[in-house]
Parts: sequence; C-alpha cells; structure tokens
Amino acid sequence: MILAVYEKNDSLGLAIIDLKFKSLILNQFTDSKNYPNLINKIESNDPDEIVISTSPFGAFFTNNPKRLIHNYFSNIKIVELKQRFFSIKKGLESIDKICSLDFKTQIELISKYVLFNLSVALAACNALLKYLEFSKNYTFTSHTFRLVLESNENFTVIGANTTRFLELVHNSKNMKSPSNLYKILNYTKTKFGNKTLISNVLQPPCNVNIIKERGYILNELVSHTETLNKLTEMTSNLSELEIISKQLTLLSERNLNFKNNNYVQSKIQCVLNIRHVVDMAFQLKHLIMSTECASLKNFFIQYFEDRKFDTIYKEISKIIEQQNSLNKSTLTQKINKCYAIKPNINELLDVSRRAFMEMLQNIQIITEEISENNELPIKYAYNSTRGFYFQINISSLSSKLDLYYKKNLPKDFLKVIKTKNAIQFTTLRLMKINTRLDASMKDIYHISNNIIDELIIKIQEEFTALYRLKEFLSQLDFYMSLAKYAFSSNDLTEPNFTNQLFIKNAHHPTLHKIKKDTLNINDNLIISKDTLIGNTIKLSENCPFLIITGANMSGKSTFLRQLGNLQIMAQCGSHVPCQVANFTIKNKILSLSGDYDDTNGVLISSFEHEIEEIKNILDNLTDNTLILIDELCKNTNYYEGLSITFTMCKNIMDFLMNAKLKNCYFIFATHYKELVYLECCYSIVKFYHLESKSEDENKLDHTYHLEKGVCEVENYGQKLVALSALPTSIIEDSKQLLN
Repeated sequence: MILAVYEKNDSLGLAIIDLKFKSLILNQFTDSKNYPNLINKIESNDPDEIVISTSPFGAFFTNNPKRLIHNYFSNIKIVELKQRFFSIKKGLESIDKICSLDFKTQIELISKYVLFNLSVALAACNALLKYLEFSKNYTFTSHTFRLVLESNENFTVIGANTTRFLELVHNSKNMKSPSNLYKILNYTKTKFGNKTLISNVLQPPCNVNIIKERGYILNELVSHTETLNKLTEMTSNLSELEIISKQLTLLSERNLNFKNNNYVQSKIQCVLNIRHVVDMAFQLKHLIMSTECASLKNFFIQYFEDRKFDTIYKEISKIIEQQNSLNKSTLTQKINKCYAIKPNINELLDVSRRAFMEMLQNIQIITEEISENNELPIKYAYNSTRGFYFQINISSLSSKLDLYYKKNLPKDFLKVIKTKNAIQFTTLRLMKINTRLDASMKDIYHISNNIIDELIIKIQEEFTALYRLKEFLSQLDFYMSLAKYAFSSNDLTEPNFTNQLFIKNAHHPTLHKIKKDTLNINDNLIISKDTLIGNTIKLSENCPFLIITGANMSGKSTFLRQLGNLQIMAQCGSHVPCQVANFTIKNKILSLSGDYDDTNGVLISSFEHEIEEIKNILDNLTDNTLILIDELCKNTNYYEGLSITFTMCKNIMDFLMNAKLKNCYFIFATHYKELVYLECCYSIVKFYHLESKSEDENKLDHTYHLEKGVCEVENYGQKLVALSALPTSIIEDSKQLLN
C-alpha cells in the first residue's frame, strides 16, 4: 500500500492505492497545524511508502513534511516528487482510465464537482500513479481498480499524541501487550472487519444519528444470541472475499500469452470462488431476513443488491459445472479445472476433453500392463512438476524383492528416484503421453479462457455487488465484535447522549477487561471484584473545567485515560463499563502528556514540546472538544511551572466563558495544589482528588476513589521514597532536609 498526500489552499488531498486488492481511495479534508487527521489516516492505513511534494511555492506542508511524518512513522519510506506531477486534470484522466467501469458514476461525480470537492486529492492521485509507473515499473490495466471516495465529515479528530496517551491501538510501555482499547474490543473474524475496528477506534463517528443506528443493531445482536452465533460462523466462511477482491482484477485482464496454464486455472478458480461467495451471500440474506432484527435488516438492504447477485449466479451457472471440492488432490483439481465448463458449450472444447480423457485411460492401461509384465505392484501418481509417473511402494514388496529391486531395475525404467518409502520412475511411453497431455491441456485452457472472458464481459458490471457485500461484512464483523464485548461482562452499560457528561461507577475499560478475564480463569487469585474501583464524574455547561490532584501513583493519568477511552467507546457505539453512561458528542479529543523523548533528532526539550503542544490545543479549541491535560509544565522548575499553569487555566476559563463554548470540557491532572484558588474566582471549575491515606509516616495507601477537594496528604513523594530500595541514609537525610 502506497499513500500520496498534497496540500493546497488549506486543504489536504490524500490518495491511497492498494496494489494487492486493486483499490484506489481518494480523500480530501482540512487539517490543523500538526495534521492530526493526516496522522490518523496514515496510522489506520499503514502504508509502505508516502509520496509528498517538494514544491517551494507554498503547495506543501507548513511544517517540514519529512520531519513530521518521520517523527511519528520512522519506518515508512518518504518519497519526494516535483510539483509538476501533482496535476488535477491528469489525475482525473488517470482514474477515468484505470478505475472499473462499475464506478463510472463516481468518476462523473468527481468531474462535476472537481473544482471544490476533490481537486487536491486528484493531484495527489496523479503523482501517486506516476510514481508507480516510472519508479516501480508498474503497468496499469484499464478499468481494473475499484474507486473509493472517503469523507472526513461526521468523524472525531483525535490527535496523534492523544492516540498514544490513551493507548488506543498500542500500549505505551509494551507494543506487544494486549492492554489497549483496540485489543479488548477485538473479536473480529475477518481482516476487513479488523481494519474497520481500528479505523473506528482511531476516528469514531461524531454524528449522533450514526451512533444511535449502531446502538440499535448492537442491541439486536446482543438480544438474539443464536442469530449472532450463526452470523459469526457465516462471516468467517465469507472471509474469502478478501482473496476474491485480489482475484477480480485477474478477470479483467485479457489477450495475454496463454503459454502459462496456471494463469487460466487461476481465472477458472476465481469464477468458482465467486459463485461460492454469491451462494453464501444468498444464505446470509435468508438468515438476516428471517430474524426479528429490524435495524439489521434495514442496514443489510442498503448494501445487498439482489439483481446483481442473481445475474452473476445465473450467468456463471450457465457456463460452469457445479463441482465437488472435497477431494483436494493435485490431479483431481487439474481435472476439475479442465472440466469446469459445461459440455456442449464449445464443440472444440468437447473434442479436446475427450482426447484428454482417452490419454488418462491409456495411462491406466499402461500401468496395468507394466505391473503385470514385471510382476510388481506398480501404481501411477501425479504431481505438478513431473506430471504422471510410476511408483512402487517399498512396503508392498517382500524383503527379497526389496533388496533385489533396489539394486537391479529394468532398463526401460527411466529417471529413477529411490526414497525411503518408494521407488519412482517413468518410461519412454509415459513421457510421450505426458507431452501430449500438456499440449491437450493447453488447448483446453486456451478455449476455456476465451469462454471465461465472454462470461466476464456479461457479469463484470455486476461486480460492485461483491464490493458492497465486503463493505457490509466489514461493518457487520465490527458490530458483532462490539456485541461480543458486551457479552464479556454484566457490568457494561449502553451509552446515552445528552447535553452533559455523567458517568457513574466507571472503570478503565482495559483494567476492567483484564481483571474480568483473570476472574474467569481463576477465582482464587488475589485480584477480586472488589479491586475494580469505580468513580463518578460529571461535567456540564455550568462546570466544564475539572482539576484533579493526587499523590504519585494515585491514578491521575489512568483516570484521564479512562475518561478518553470511555468517550471513544461510546461514540463507536460500544457498551461501556459503568452503571450510568451519559455522554456528550465530541468532534475533537486532544491531550497533552509530559512524557516526551527526543529520539528523532528534533532537538527540542520536553518543556518546549509541552508548550508547543498546549499552543496547538488552544489554537484548535472549538465547541464539542474534550481536552485531557496530564501534569502541564512538570518539565521545568516548580514555581515557573505553577505560574504558567495558573495563568493558562485562568485564560482558558476566561475564553470558555467569553466564547460561550458550552460543550468544551477540560480535565487537568496536576500536583500544583495552589490552583485551588481558581475555585474562588470561577464558578465553572471544580477540584477533585484521587484519595490516598497515610496512617504511618512511612506508608502511603491509595484507594483510587475520586473525592471532592484537593489532595490533603503532605510529602507523598517522600513517603514513596521511604518504601523504595534506596539506602536508609539517603532516605533519612532527605527527610531531615525536607523538614
């Protein structure tokens, strides 16, 4: 997969080509200075290379594009092309040439609205295709690529730093750890369903109607367990759509050199696979339409095209035999391919197949003759490399014959291969038959290919039904994954969307899942249900600003991650781990964490990075935004950090009140207790703390309960040091110095 990106007139154009599945995706959107939408698109598509422009005249990223992408994706190759390759007109001509005729209406739509809809994406598309053509020597066959037009509307913007901080697809400490939101929701059965899940976690919808429709389907799946199980099995069986998506391009290629019989065999197998998938699609339709799931039925009807599937099935059934696929031997499959087309379709084909069958019968007769003449248990065998050959199994020989024939074989036994269990050989007569068989099969495949091409001409316009079915299955697999997650615990609640955020007895979804799984495996472990600490939080128009204090390791960062994860789960349509789940729709989720490592040679300090990030957050502040700040200004000295944080909070609250941003929520986690004075000046801010208890001066117990007010435990850092493995002298001296 290769991606091209181009920026012009404050718009970003994206072109993504998947050479494996023959699809071309176009997307155009606006983005902020640090390009969170772009970073999310790159992360969800995971390209091998990225093509960008080197134009010095403004039509490129404001930030250095190579540095920006390399900072986040150091393993992706970046290719720079000159400005002249980013042409809108040539991009439109290119997709008109290479994209399937099934998508002609989409191409006409682009032509009609090109000036303001996808112009920048078309420029990126042309550069991408030229790069493949000239640098990769890739030849594009006419009308073979599937065109997909994507939109960024109705989806939540989640910054790249937020993706890492919330641990959406990777754990921040261990990339292979299953402790991330994607892993705990992932019960998908197909690759395309898995990709849909990742895409939704990274960019959940922010349209309440879309979320509610998902909720209806999810509730139907949860309440109809038998239907869910049947759909899961059928979706697994239809996972071969992934293979067919690759093979559909093969069916569009004609007039090639037919010396390679494997090419024609692949085309025949593809047609057989298509008929099998269409048959399964009708079974899927019968299963869904026979259920009581009204929302699921309506959703299915939007994607399933009966007329096209009927046409495909009828046209294929007129030409192709219904074959039994239980026997998977090489010879049986070879014969099945030769006899895949029904008799009486083509007279020359019938003649060639009769000659082919006569030669097979001759091999049987020759085998019996040579076995009788030499008084040996000889059988014939076949593989794709040698063709037909004779074989004597050592186990069928007596010990004397075994010793004799290992040393003395008849002279007409040629190309002898002796293995531990068998003696393999051929004869001059069999070699001639193999040559004639190859010629006969070549004739059969050549004629079959012409018939297959005629069949494809009749059904090619209906292939969009298969792509639409794949889109439906990817969504269905995603919904079923959420339904299975809903089954994983009795403590999950369906989210509601109101004008305020109120979640009661909420748990971090990853910790909730891990501890529930641990309980299911072994109820005698130390982890018990009582260790699942739930907290309640409320944010509204009257109180959109929350400051949380607490000791080290009291759970402040985990609480922020919990809130961000729950918001994303709710907007994905998933059930969430809490008793009451009232959310507001957010179109942006942004965060700042003080953890920063300059591993990419950017040469900025952690504090400078913090200030840049908070400025980007303030620049992108709009209504319906959720902001999560974890220990702002912790990378400088205490008093400077406190003064900056205090004035930052004060100015943000002034802005919220003056701009009347009713649904913009800020949650700060900090060690600066002095910020409590803000509560005296502003009614929109509330202070909470994660409770810790210190009954002993050298002991600190965390309850992880969220309580009103500021953390009252003093010198909690010193208490944690006292519990560490540091030398006692250091601990005592530091305590004395502190006092």
